[in-house]
Amino acid sequence: MRIWLTQVVLVGCVLAVGSGVLAAEQSSGERKARAFWKALAQGDVMAMKEFYAEKVTLKAGSELLKPRWALSPKADRKKDLAIERDKLLAGYERLIGGAGRERWRGAFGKIDAKKITTAVAKGKDKPLIGVLSGDTVLTVATGPGDDRLVFVLRQDKLKRWQVVAEATDY
Repeated sequence: MRIWLTQVVLVGCVLAVGSGVLAAEQSSGERKARAFWKALAQGDVMAMKEFYAEKVTLKAGSELLKPRWALSPKADRKKDLAIERDKLLAGYERLIGGAGRERWRGAFGKIDAKKITTAVAKGKDKPLIGVLSGDTVLTVATGPGDDRLVFVLRQDKLKRWQVVAEATDY
């Protein structure tokens, strides 16, 4: 019995150390991106608020640029739109409410962790126009093809990581 308990304690220590190493390898921006995804996947608009910058760019083609969400003054999905955080969150409230919160959670809360990636943008390796070196890019593969949700997080002057742009088509 004593030997078994010692092994359990040792295994527990190894797991704790191992998970600490993984956490250390992941940047603070990547950790913040994953926390943001958790709030979004749960459809928790109030929790999402802390993750968004005051102004957010919706990239051309994004879902929330469709006329039914009433965020784009000209209902033009062909152009990027800079929007205030509160207006964006009101759009998400309508989007998630329209889908049904439980249905939303079922669809996005069950996405395989392997399909959720974070990366720090470097040099010319940038998935969207406007991404700067050092930005954290969260990419979520939502379908069997090339369907992707992309969120760009950037540190503000207070060193807070916030979503500054997104390209989404729910």
